[in-house]
Amino acid sequence: MKIGAQLYTVREFTKTREDFLRTLDRVAAMGFAGVQCSAVGAFDADLTAEDAGRAMAERGLACAATHRPWEKLRNETQAEIEFHQALGCTYTAIGSPPESARTVGPTGYAAFLDDYRQVHDKLATAGINLGYHNHALEFERFADGRPWDTLVAASWLPMELDTYWVHAAGATVVTEIDRLHGRLPVVHVKDMAAFGWKVSYAPVGEGNLDWASILPAFQAAGTEWLLVELDECPRVPFDCLWSSFKFLSTAIS
Repeated sequence: MKIGAQLYTVREFTKTREDFLRTLDRVAAMGFAGVQCSAVGAFDADLTAEDAGRAMAERGLACAATHRPWEKLRNETQAEIEFHQALGCTYTAIGSPPESARTVGPTGYAAFLDDYRQVHDKLATAGINLGYHNHALEFERFADGRPWDTLVAASWLPMELDTYWVHAAGATVVTEIDRLHGRLPVVHVKDMAAFGWKVSYAPVGEGNLDWASILPAFQAAGTEWLLVELDECPRVPFDCLWSSFKFLSTAIS
């Protein structure tokens, strides 16, 4: 398995082209094999996908994944294909489902997945894999069940499993990894630590998730990329990435 950095963790340091390049330098120097391009503000400023793809390649970094808005993937599919081709990226996902699915439950998710599969299949013809990234909300119980089970039942759908949010929802991370065998090419590794009465994000290995069981389960499931992500950092974000990388590189060696 390869270790990458989810750039959402350092989103405050990717708002301009120069910031993005400096961030790539720092991430590459740590030893990461790739990055996920999410919340890169420079794309809305002075950075093109071609520039980003070239910059990553020059530093020996793969673009392991992106997060893209559902509306763009659905309504501007060809432009999204070209965007990912310029990045050299073959995996993308959405950060959260539309409100129409979230408020209805499993039935709403099933209808959403009908549309999602059409876009998935179009991207697949261009060699781009469209997956789904979870939070805890997919585990909410409705009268007709949990949306999560609807997503798991869609056997064609790759999942960008997020360890923190599975654990936060009260599910067992290893159990859910096993249910998704062969469907987890790219995942988010994120730890949870206790701070007095509260729990919050922590660098991988500094919290309470059972990595001794989780990492072998990902390996057995065929996972290719472990992407380090913290939504919020207890200290300097780059230090959190570095601590996580050191832990993971030792744990999977």
